[in-house]
Amino acid sequence: MPKKIEKRGDGKYRLTAYLGYDSKGKQAIRTKTVTAKNITDAKSKYLLFVQECQQINPENPANFTINDLYAFWQENYSKPNHELTTQLHYQNLYQRVKTMLGSKVVSSIKPVHILNFHKELTQAGLAPNSIQKYHKFLSFLFSKAVQWEFIATNPCKKVDTPKKQTKPMIIYEEDTLQNFLSIVEKEPLKYQLMTYLGLVGGLRREEIFGLEWDRVDWGNQTIRIDQAAPYLPKNTNYLKKPKTESSIRTVSLPDHLMEMLKKQKAVQNLEAKTLENKWIHSNRVFTQWNGSPGHPCSFSTWMKRLVKKHQLPPISPHKLRHFSATYLINLGVDVKTVSGRLGHSRTSTTTDIYSHLLKKSETESAKRIGDFIESIKKKPS
Repeated sequence: MPKKIEKRGDGKYRLTAYLGYDSKGKQAIRTKTVTAKNITDAKSKYLLFVQECQQINPENPANFTINDLYAFWQENYSKPNHELTTQLHYQNLYQRVKTMLGSKVVSSIKPVHILNFHKELTQAGLAPNSIQKYHKFLSFLFSKAVQWEFIATNPCKKVDTPKKQTKPMIIYEEDTLQNFLSIVEKEPLKYQLMTYLGLVGGLRREEIFGLEWDRVDWGNQTIRIDQAAPYLPKNTNYLKKPKTESSIRTVSLPDHLMEMLKKQKAVQNLEAKTLENKWIHSNRVFTQWNGSPGHPCSFSTWMKRLVKKHQLPPISPHKLRHFSATYLINLGVDVKTVSGRLGHSRTSTTTDIYSHLLKKSETESAKRIGDFIESIKKKPS
């Protein structure tokens, strides 16, 4: 067994703290190298080091598991700093981590354990992009453990993640879009309006369901996006700030979309009059039968059924945003305007996502200017 205090030369001492045994009988050990004037000073620093180690878990530091770390992180970091939806997202991610690594002692985790975690996720059928999400979350957890001095290094930092796979973006051609819209226009008004807000306005699903009537400026034909209604099981009243500060924006709408909003308002007024005191005045543009806020999943569920029924190419509420950006770029609208309309935090986000379209636009621009110069050259002087 190594000595508790070992002199290394040049005033350096290696301290070794023995912290009991884990559930498998393996001894938990932490080490630290310090500078000390003499052996007496080194002993004092050793006692402080042991105390620091024992503060990890007052009951039994040797059994401070990843489950313990997650609970500590959740209480002291996640709850004070994260929106409820973000907390739920991390809770969902942690379920797999809990099953595969939760009972392991934090200080015992090595890069090989992270590699094995990747393998188990792959064997479970997860794609590289999903494995990246788990790795990023786990690395975040261990980074906090390092910050709080529970461990010295983050084992995730020494493991490469699978390369992210970029799927080709499927965009409806003009005839497919025309067919899709002709089908949509036979559907209930609220679904038509949701579709056009995504397609024309570039709104996210949670922004569509967070829209309230007092955010509609009838005179200027705009809507104000400053809140969002994310998916939460059995809770449609919850509102949060949009995804980023840049997502807070004012979006201009064309005449036909403003007319659809007026019709939607008229339908709601009629429903409220019919139900009288049973109607819940939520102020939301999209509601359930009794006026309570509509559920974001209803849009996705409706669209899935529509696609299946009419054998349409894959489409989802979020893809409507991609369609919106694609058509705007193809129409020659500048990237800054497109980025602002979508609520991207940086124009680089728009550029990264739609780089293939921008290259095409650049090529077309070169052809246009070339044709223009050639036409001038051919004019008689």
